[in-house]
Amino acid sequence: MMGVLPIVQPCDIETGEFSKKGSLVFHYGHASPNGNLKLYKTVVTAMANMFKERCKVNSKSEFKIDL
Repeated sequence: MMGVLPIVQPCDIETGEFSKKGSLVFHYGHASPNGNLKLYKTVVTAMANMFKERCKVNSKSEFKIDL
């Protein structure tokens, strides 16, 4: 699985967790990109595009990729 967690505020001080509201999760189905590189690239591109669109709507969000 691959996921995106938009962070628009600091984490909760009691739980140490970020809000999972607005997260995106995609099922890729392989343990590594080598399982199906074409599908992996397609899923990553779709996920990035969806997140970029959400960032346009919510000006507090930023688009950053951490691999």
